[in-house]
Amino acid sequence: MKRIILFIIICILLSPTSFFTIGIVNADSNNYYVSTTGDNANDGSLESPWKTIEYAVTQTSSGDTINIMEGVYTPSAGQILISNKNTASQWYTIQNYNDDLVIIDGTNCPKTNYINATIEVRNSKYLRITGLTVNHSAKGGITLMATPCSFIRIDNCTISNSSSFAFKVVSGMNNITFEYNYVYNNFNNWSHTLMSQETISFEHVTTFSINHIIYKENHAGSIDMKGGCSRGVVCYNDINTTGGYVVKGATGDWGGPGIMLDARGISHNISIYNNKVYGNVTGISLNTETTGHYEYIYIYNNVVNITNENNQAPTDNGRTPIGLGNTGSSQDIFHNIYIYSNTVIAGANNGASPFKVGHYSRNQLNSNNLQEVYVVNNIFYGYYTASGYAIWEINKISFEDGVFIVNNNSFYRPSGTIRIYWNGLYYSSSANPEKFGDEPVFTNPLFVNRFAGNFHLNSTSPCKDTGNNILVPCFDFDDVYRPQGSGYDIGTFEYLSESDTIPPQISAISLISSDPLDTDPSFGWVNVSCTVMDNVAVSQVILRIHNPSGSWNNVTMITTSNGKYYYRTTTAFSTAGNYSYTIWAKDTSNNVKTSYSVLYSMPPNWDINNDGVCKILDIVHVSIQFGSTGIPGWIREDVDNNGVINVLDISLVSNHFWKHWYI
Repeated sequence: MKRIILFIIICILLSPTSFFTIGIVNADSNNYYVSTTGDNANDGSLESPWKTIEYAVTQTSSGDTINIMEGVYTPSAGQILISNKNTASQWYTIQNYNDDLVIIDGTNCPKTNYINATIEVRNSKYLRITGLTVNHSAKGGITLMATPCSFIRIDNCTISNSSSFAFKVVSGMNNITFEYNYVYNNFNNWSHTLMSQETISFEHVTTFSINHIIYKENHAGSIDMKGGCSRGVVCYNDINTTGGYVVKGATGDWGGPGIMLDARGISHNISIYNNKVYGNVTGISLNTETTGHYEYIYIYNNVVNITNENNQAPTDNGRTPIGLGNTGSSQDIFHNIYIYSNTVIAGANNGASPFKVGHYSRNQLNSNNLQEVYVVNNIFYGYYTASGYAIWEINKISFEDGVFIVNNNSFYRPSGTIRIYWNGLYYSSSANPEKFGDEPVFTNPLFVNRFAGNFHLNSTSPCKDTGNNILVPCFDFDDVYRPQGSGYDIGTFEYLSESDTIPPQISAISLISSDPLDTDPSFGWVNVSCTVMDNVAVSQVILRIHNPSGSWNNVTMITTSNGKYYYRTTTAFSTAGNYSYTIWAKDTSNNVKTSYSVLYSMPPNWDINNDGVCKILDIVHVSIQFGSTGIPGWIREDVDNNGVINVLDISLVSNHFWKHWYI
């Protein structure tokens, strides 16, 4: 068994620990209005609104906002089609007016294509849809299709009672955010029984976030990332995998897996954290049904509680809380999987092991194609009472193969021998404790109330202060800073003694950059500031920066005046690409708060007009200023910062012709 030999805390450099929200800038935004009592012959003003959303979309463009007033809207052709609203500095927004309840009825949605939806977004950029309810679609709720779609945000929406899927992103998109949405009772096939994949589906998407979704009583697979998705986060979601029975094609399902990664290509740099996944079907599943592999996948701070409390019939998807598979028998190498600081429960009626790898009879994963799987600081709890029950099931891989790096995990079941299965052989905690990795814990983790689903540790838990201090996130499920005691705790929750429970309040987050903003830190700069207040006292404020490379910077912010924190940098934002950042604050009672996340894009020198691609217009911008002089860094067209705009600047731009940087 390998030992962890990393020499830095993983939360600083290894895995993403926050999610991004696409930043929205609307300069000179025009507001238009839609009302069920309006008329499409009107001018779309507040006093004279239009009647239909479809018409409003055809009359508006980049930077405009459509405000929809209370009521039920049923598109006459069954769909709202949005396309080509794509100016980076002027987002196009469709939203409910003044928090009104706006319902879009998809009864008439066409269903000839498996990706048909009530709202279809085609070939669009810089679009936000917020505050709408899409209900009773004859096919899907919302689809992003006709690539490329990029910088799309869907938030604070409800998607319910769709005959098929709720939200689908077809192949080739980038910078997609789906957050703070309620997804309920979809995939019930009320209009047909045609096959259509999963409830929430992202296919070959680069840079994405699925966060703060409440997911309940949907009848098929929950969240699926497939076809080579990369650079994404799935976090802070509440997912119930239990759903009513439905026939999907020729297959019957009772709900579906909570979070699925189906590689079908190279899926990489995806973080799955701070999710609550529970119900009757598999919790978190990594797999590839065809070719490809997954790598650099981070699974941490999740509560996965697959109970099967109502003892429903088994499904094809199984009931494994966390599983690694390769059902496509891909010959690729799967590697660098990090599973840490999770609480993983298999309920009383669930005979599946809390953690399963591969298949007992089919050679899906073995020591030749699976490498470097880190399983550290997790609680694995199995209720099943059968004598042969194993807490882990590892198929086709032996302990001695060294594929798994296992440290400081808790293994427990209330009744029966604590056993682990390695490639056809069973080992018990009493006879073979070494087969459970380094420093295992075999006693009851002592949850506050496991029957009520409260998996916080109580004051006498053996998992307190006994975790590994290398592979550990900076914060726990509740965003409590780790560690709280003399060491890190095992499991999802860091023990926090009762005292002041009010977290700091974060507001007025702003970013100001130099103009021109140059990636040479000698000339460009970025200021990030915020206000942090607390009922007692603030002890620490940290700026968490997610870099374009996927690495992280945690920067301590300084106080400039009472309650105001400020950070000025000439280095942390000096590489071209997409950044996201959050503000993390802690008070003297160890209460913590994490702000919403902001996406910030740093253009490279050669993209003069900052449109995401280097082309002839950038060369023209340099040519217009040809011969102009100034101090180094004085103007963006002076690409090489030598104080004069000449042929060298045109040459530098030409070297990057048609190069994209924002993906």
